[in-house]
This record gives sequence, structure tokens and C-alpha cells, in this order.
Amino acid sequence: MQKLLRQLQEGQSEFSPAQKAVADYIASHYMDIPFQTISQIAQLTGTSETTISKFCNELGFSGFSGLKHLAAEYVNNALPINNRLENTAASMEEEDAVSEIMRYDIDDIQATLKNPANLANIQPFLAMVDQARHVYTIGGRSASYFAAFFAFKLRQQDVNVSNIEFGVGDYIDKMMMIRPGDLVIAFSFSRYTKKVVEMVKRLKQRGVSIVLLTSEGLSPAFEYADLVFTCRTVSRSYVASYTACLSLLNTLLITRALRHKVRMEEYLKELEKNLMDFDMFC
Repeated sequence: MQKLLRQLQEGQSEFSPAQKAVADYIASHYMDIPFQTISQIAQLTGTSETTISKFCNELGFSGFSGLKHLAAEYVNNALPINNRLENTAASMEEEDAVSEIMRYDIDDIQATLKNPANLANIQPFLAMVDQARHVYTIGGRSASYFAAFFAFKLRQQDVNVSNIEFGVGDYIDKMMMIRPGDLVIAFSFSRYTKKVVEMVKRLKQRGVSIVLLTSEGLSPAFEYADLVFTCRTVSRSYVASYTACLSLLNTLLITRALRHKVRMEEYLKELEKNLMDFDMFC
């Protein structure tokens, strides 16, 4: 399944609008596919059964049945304990909201932190941070909070880091300061803020290293990233859940702190002294 998702990401620029709609649905709802018919997916994507069948053939499957078999195999074998599929059209009772939301968040965290690609990228990511002359974080709308949070926490690890905000409109000026040798950590979740994607594209063209944290699905910034972490944001409501993203950030921060344990202890001790000197807290 991971191979298929990467194939969809890498080929998205060549897809027709109808193919892209189908590809985005596959990437975001592959766990639902074993329990759906081709006509249901056609209706959900606004395409036709013929389009879906031909697209599956182009992906190397024997029609929709081949794709469905792969998805079923993944659900039944790779993630047996996470087989939490249910009728997404069913309403959630108010008294069940807390337990339902918690269950989905737990599933999101497990899927994100057990993702083989994410696990494989942790050590390369730490090396990129250590080697960077300057680290920048960027994110639009909801993702901007993660960019600011991660920059704040990296700064507490004595990393030379800045968060680029879009607020007063000088983000282009700040973008011009980024050079090869710097590292940009971009946060881009569905519905994918255009400013972030365009900045990542331009910076990549200038030879800047890019790390992308994004949601499942066809992320338009994917093709410009040197390293990609994928966060599951599945939720029972209209609000996406970013719990897994925070867990991933905590994992990256703690892993880096353990790598530089002595240095971190010295820096945090000095930081704490300065916070007390400034009478920071009540």
C-alpha cells in the first residue's frame, strides 16, 4: 500500500482532473475501499466507473477488483487491530462523542507513528537539522500553529530556527533570506494553503532542503520535498484531527534531545536560569 501511495503522490502532476479526484480518494480512503463498490466510489468522486476502471489499469491493477484486493489485503493483514471501518454516514450520538473521538485519535497516532516511511525518516531528519545553517518553519492557517510550536521547541534545543508568518505580508522578504544550506520545515495539511506550496516550490528551485509534514492524500507540496512525514488526520466530524501530528513532533523533539543529551541538559539549565532571572512565571 505504501508503494501505491507513493506512486499516486509522484504521478499527480500528470493526472487528468478526473484521475486526480480518484487518486485523492484512494490515498485518503484506502481503508474504506474493501467495503465499497466501484459505483459508490464513482459517485463520491464525481467521476465514472469507466474512469475508475481505466485508472486502476494504468496503476498496474487488473481493473478495480485488483485495487480492491490490495486494499482488502492491507486492511485484513497489515492492520488487523485497526480495522475500524464503519458506516461514515451514520451520525455520532452526543453521549458517545468523547469515546468515539478518543478512539479515532488513538488510531491516528498509531497509524502515524508506526508508518514505516515516517520511522525511516527520523534519523535523516535529525541529521538535516544538525547540518543546517538555519532552520525555518512555515505553515498556513491551522498548520501555522504547528510551525510556530515546532520552532519554539527547537529553539529550546539551541537550534538556530525562525518561524515565517504570513501576518503583515513580509513573508516574501523573509523567503528571500533563505539560502542553500538552510533547512525549511513546511507544514501543509488538506486543504493545502497555496502560499505554503508556492513558497516550497520556489525554495526548492533555489536549492534549499525541504522537509514536509503533511496529511494523507495528494499533497501538492510532495514533489518539492526531500523528506516527507505523513500524518493521519481522520476524524468523525468535519474538523480534521491533528493529534497524530503533535505526537510525531513530540517524537522528533524527544529523539533529538536524546541524541544531544549532555548539550541539552546544559542549555536547558542555562535557559531555566534566565527565565527565573526575568521573573517569567507566576
